[in-house]
Amino acid sequence: GLKFLSTQRAKSAEQKAYEQQVMVIQDLMDRAGGALIYRDEPQARTLYQQATSLLHELPDNLPEREMKIKKFTLDIETAMDELRHIVHVPNPALLGDLTSSSPDISGSKFIRFNAELFVTGTDRNLYRLDQTLKVFKVANTSPITTNEIISISEDDKQLYLLDSANLLFAFDASKNTSVPVSAPLEEGRWKSLVTYANRLYLLQGSPDGSDSQIIRANKSGEGFGAGQSWITSKTTSLNQAVSFILDGSLYVLKSSGQVIRFQNGSEVGWTIGLVDPPVTQATDIWTDPDSTFFYLLEPKNKRLIVYKKETGAFLVQYQSDAFDNLKGFAVDEKNYTIYLLSGSKLYSIAASHLRN
Repeated sequence: GLKFLSTQRAKSAEQKAYEQQVMVIQDLMDRAGGALIYRDEPQARTLYQQATSLLHELPDNLPEREMKIKKFTLDIETAMDELRHIVHVPNPALLGDLTSSSPDISGSKFIRFNAELFVTGTDRNLYRLDQTLKVFKVANTSPITTNEIISISEDDKQLYLLDSANLLFAFDASKNTSVPVSAPLEEGRWKSLVTYANRLYLLQGSPDGSDSQIIRANKSGEGFGAGQSWITSKTTSLNQAVSFILDGSLYVLKSSGQVIRFQNGSEVGWTIGLVDPPVTQATDIWTDPDSTFFYLLEPKNKRLIVYKKETGAFLVQYQSDAFDNLKGFAVDEKNYTIYLLSGSKLYSIAASHLRN
């Protein structure tokens, strides 16, 4: 009898301790929720982290306790997603799939041009999406190049495609024809190109990979003339630069997610907001003169991140399990639509941040 009473007392004490732990966790979560309502995000984050630490110590030796832990975990994850400004997109709209043409084709580059959607395939062809039938059709009447296409841009009613052999091509979308274009590409580790205001801008890596620079060439006839270094003043190394974009200012993206801003060839002081989880493998950036935002693509975390252009403040991140092999994206802000190329598939999602 004494042993039974002792066991019962121990169980009662253990249950009381468990209930106290649950009350402390619930209190932390309630306080965090209140901080979130009043937009005190640092306080909310701290309280949720404390609740998570205590949750790891909560015993799960009974089915009802295991269910309690799962509920707390789900509630905290949902709240943390709100703190991280994550918009989950479970089922993005599928616009087309290159494998409908051939099972072995995947996408490599993507661009939106005059309301049409173009994808370069791993078979070196350029594909145009028939948006009514939702199928890709080969756009070029003859092969553009036998080499990998590493960058694509548009200007002056043409698409420009740069391949891995330092060759530049212009594609006329109205005639479905392409021609080689003269450009200052004889030497260099070219990473990306942008055509802007009748000029060609190129991101060039150094031979030892320690830095990068921007080369600018003016239009000359049907091609581009000699290139010159465009950057005149900078303090930040462009080591690991992967892409860039212009809208009057020029923004260089590094794989770490850092964005360096230039005006008239000179670096200007500018810092972009922190994102959770941190960016480690960004691949692409986009904005245009009419947009008040800029966008970063990070395939590793299956997401597209949006920042306010004027301040660099982080705004929102779109994430989907469907984005398992992101290659490129485009934004149609006028129609509140974002296009994303993932492997062979082209998706669209709603740009909900534009409606807020």
